[in-house]
Amino acid sequence: EDAPETRKQRAWRGIRSAGRIALTGTAFGADAYLLQVTSMVIPIMAEVYPQNDTDASLVSTAALLGAMLGQLLFGFIADMVGRRIGFAITIGIFTLGAIASSAVDNRAVVYYLLALFRLVVGFGVGGEYPLAASIASENAEDANQKRGRAVAFTFAMQGVGALAVPLVALLLLVWSSDLDLVWRLCLCLGA
Repeated sequence: EDAPETRKQRAWRGIRSAGRIALTGTAFGADAYLLQVTSMVIPIMAEVYPQNDTDASLVSTAALLGAMLGQLLFGFIADMVGRRIGFAITIGIFTLGAIASSAVDNRAVVYYLLALFRLVVGFGVGGEYPLAASIASENAEDANQKRGRAVAFTFAMQGVGALAVPLVALLLLVWSSDLDLVWRLCLCLGA
């Protein structure tokens, strides 16, 4: 017969559960940041690199296309490798995509390379999106009472990520007059 759980054991279980939910919420915040950041980056880049409507549209929509593809594929991948491993893979994908986006350096094809890496970012974001909610739900300490709060907290972090985009851009513009550095940092900070 199992011994009853002590107060200390319950506290540690609650802390681990809250940590996992905070991790999924942070990932959701990063998702929103990464999907919204091009709204600030495109106008800044226009001051540094010649730009037409096609360039702006290509970069703006690449992450959304990647997100759709990621959602479709990562449900199957997570079923094969498990949600937690799938979640870690998606975070790795969008982190690498964000770093690569900020390192684009070929002036002649800067928008095409950026669109390619934004597609990678979107793929990771789209894959992570459905996994985060299920992981938050699974890690809620008391399934009957706290599951809804855990999922709501996770989704609410999207607002924090979206709000961070103009604040980060503004702070970087105040900090530096080097617009090439500013747009790169805006993208890289999403990682």
